[in-house]
Amino acid sequence: MHGELLTLPIYRKSYKQYYEEADKKWTKTLKSWEDTWSCTGVSLSEKRKTLPQEICYAPPWQHSDIIGYVQVRWDLGVHVTGYIFLKLKYIPKDHHKRKCGATCGGTIMGNNQIFYFEEILKVYIENKKDNGSIIDSINSIVKSGQSMLKNINKNWIVQSFPFTLDSIDFVKVFKQLTR
Repeated sequence: MHGELLTLPIYRKSYKQYYEEADKKWTKTLKSWEDTWSCTGVSLSEKRKTLPQEICYAPPWQHSDIIGYVQVRWDLGVHVTGYIFLKLKYIPKDHHKRKCGATCGGTIMGNNQIFYFEEILKVYIENKKDNGSIIDSINSIVKSGQSMLKNINKNWIVQSFPFTLDSIDFVKVFKQLTR
């Protein structure tokens, strides 16, 4: 039995890289639209440029570039553990999970499905009654997950927490999870 604590998204690339790539694609798309309009003898006004931009520009990074998740769990004992989940198309081709996924429906839909990939080694919690000790264990799991993912692809990013973990009373959370 495990108590799920936190789930962090894994991004294919950084926010900056994502929008730099989107800007390059948008520039090419806009050029194509302008060329099409100029063939008709009409120039593409600023007002007309907004329509293709609304249709063709990249969707928001925080929702669209996710390739998987790092899930942090407590084993309801003295360890925190983590699991990495990835879309099938991002699991390395030589990995046994990829081969299984390919035989279990490696279609476009299957490639976008998220599969369990790897377990992150358990981390011992020094003192379950000390919030700092629990936070250290959680941070260790996240760092191990980041390291595992960097070995697969150095561009992948595990989103950091949007808050400090000491703002959560994990001692209280642990008590609630054991009820």
